[in-house]
Amino acid sequence: MAQGQLNSYGGMQPTYADLYKGQETISLGLDRRRVNTCSVVLSMFVPLAIFMTVFGVLSFEVHFSRPGFCWFFVAAAFLVVALIGGVAWQLRIRRSAGELQSEPLWVAFIFATCLAAWLLALVLGFWNYRAHMMSHYQMVSLNTYTNVDPGSISGTGVMDAGRLSFKAGTVIDTSKAVGFKKVDTYCAAPVTSTNTPLLNYDFWAVGVNCCSGEPGDFHCGEKDGLIQLGGGERVLSDAEIPWFSLAVQQAEAFHHIKVGHAIFFRNTDDPLGLESTQMDRGVKFFILWSLLFFGLQAILVSLNLVVLSRAPMHKA
Repeated sequence: MAQGQLNSYGGMQPTYADLYKGQETISLGLDRRRVNTCSVVLSMFVPLAIFMTVFGVLSFEVHFSRPGFCWFFVAAAFLVVALIGGVAWQLRIRRSAGELQSEPLWVAFIFATCLAAWLLALVLGFWNYRAHMMSHYQMVSLNTYTNVDPGSISGTGVMDAGRLSFKAGTVIDTSKAVGFKKVDTYCAAPVTSTNTPLLNYDFWAVGVNCCSGEPGDFHCGEKDGLIQLGGGERVLSDAEIPWFSLAVQQAEAFHHIKVGHAIFFRNTDDPLGLESTQMDRGVKFFILWSLLFFGLQAILVSLNLVVLSRAPMHKA
């Protein structure tokens, strides 16, 4: 036992370097974790900020009311992406020249995901604006007319109309309905408030593929087999108006009526509710894709962390 104690006390004592060797390893691990934390935060939120900024300005009101300002933001976001790419390229050159010991992997990753974010936001934002938001902003920028009497007011008197409601007793005259076929069938029927012929038929309920094309056949806005005139939402689509105009010209020739300044509208019970629906769709589309991008970016960052953890020679 004494010999054991002698060996214990008389053995070689650990040096200062041996005592602090483990602590140095822990310190290096903490330094690397601190660098990774900063890189992870930047790689997570810089692409997300670029995506939501470009997606948002292209989708919403600034695109409609101030398009120049909108595209300035889009271009500025691209310059930020290009700047990050320039930094990544310079770091890569310095690494090749031996000035840096570590690969600039996180900077390259941030650049790649920022570029992807900008491109995806450009496509989705433009589509969301065209599909949902543009018609909404066009409609709310126009006027609302109530208690309109087609027998006493002409289309030129409500040229700025976006939404219409008609006086009691106004009906859609399906007997004068026509359809113009151009792949789809563009249907139109005049609105009247009297039983006597009007001097001008300027208000037309319209729809696509809701009639057979035969004179007098019209089912646009029909509910439970009945057509009841509710409110009107103005048709503003440049792709549809020319075909509706041709349908009205056919009705003018076939029924021997006169048309002044035609106002095309879709028959709907609640024009304001329809506008809100379009707005809701655009907002929900924006939120959905923002969440999807956030989730995808989180997955990519996690995968990048796994790759770097298996490549210890590369410091983040």
